[in-house]
Amino acid sequence: MSLAHLMACHDCDLLQRIPSVPEGAAALCRRCGTVLIQNKPKSFQRPLALLFAGAILFVMFNAFPFLTFKKEGLEHQTHVITGIRQLADQGMEALAALVAINLLIVPACICWPLCTCSCR
Repeated sequence: MSLAHLMACHDCDLLQRIPSVPEGAAALCRRCGTVLIQNKPKSFQRPLALLFAGAILFVMFNAFPFLTFKKEGLEHQTHVITGIRQLADQGMEALAALVAINLLIVPACICWPLCTCSCR
């Protein structure tokens, strides 16, 4: 028996050989009936659609003003980048770095595969 096709049931620990599962079907445990592997249809398209939506929202989030203050006819708009810059200018470099990492760097790293994938 090949180890690549063996799987233990999560509930009863029965070690069993798992065949290839066709789309829309599931492999069940022989002893207790627990679902071991489920091949869901369109399992690649849903996360890809969410990734595209996230990339679009990421661009919109960074392109438009984050805050707008209006007082006595004067209007001041603030973007995320200017907020990070203001935090650093006021001596809060660690907080500015944390905000930059959470709002810019991590989402950009997650959305980066969209820009570099070559869909064929």
